[in-house]
Amino acid sequence: MPEPSQTVSVPGTSTITGPSVPASGTATVEDPAKWDSAKVLGAYTAAVDKGRATSGKIVNKKCTTTIKKPLDGDPNLVKLLGISVFGFDVQNTVCSFLGEGTSEYNDQTVKESLQKCTLTTADLTSAKASRDAKGNLVLEIGVKGGTNPTKMDDGGMVSPMGKFTWDYENEKSTRAAIVGAENDVPGLHINIQTIKATYSDVKIKAVIAPDGRFVTMNHSYKYTARVEGVEVKEIFITVGKGEWGQGNATGNIDYTFKY
Repeated sequence: MPEPSQTVSVPGTSTITGPSVPASGTATVEDPAKWDSAKVLGAYTAAVDKGRATSGKIVNKKCTTTIKKPLDGDPNLVKLLGISVFGFDVQNTVCSFLGEGTSEYNDQTVKESLQKCTLTTADLTSAKASRDAKGNLVLEIGVKGGTNPTKMDDGGMVSPMGKFTWDYENEKSTRAAIVGAENDVPGLHINIQTIKATYSDVKIKAVIAPDGRFVTMNHSYKYTARVEGVEVKEIFITVGKGEWGQGNATGNIDYTFKY
């Protein structure tokens, strides 16, 4: 049986009619487990916007990428990855191009630390929400991956990954890192014919307080890093060459919020 309506008179306006408040005076709390993908994504986007509008330096961010070593490849590549040019370790350097290692960014604003989210439901592979014992909203979102996914500043069509984070490597950013390494070591020249970083299992997990602020958040992914046609030269003399190499990798970006 429908609830009886209550009539509310607002000074200076016409009469407004709406559902009555239950006798107990308590409001019904919506169950986020029933949310569709659009509502889950909307809650995440709203929390990002709320955080980015905050000016205080309240975020610590830790980015960790692990690549299985050594990179698989033909005997020439294995030898190449073992050489050193002016003390420049090729194995570690190739992996560092692809994001190997841990970087920490402390005392940042959310705007410095976290990219604005422009994801749509078409970019998602899954989305669900729940509440924890403290009443916080827990969001778990799967995002489509891809090979060498484009970033916001790459130009052209931005990939799903590029719509919510800049913390991953693709062909463009890897080649920029190679140029930086060459500039650091006079006489060093590194040529890589093809670079392929194929991402999968891309996930966002966020815990959001009742007031809409992030409590914790993690972005994670898996990827296969493949390099083809690697050549290293020292003053234009080839000191190593390999046909291809590949390694499986994982990445985690952890955000810690300090209020």
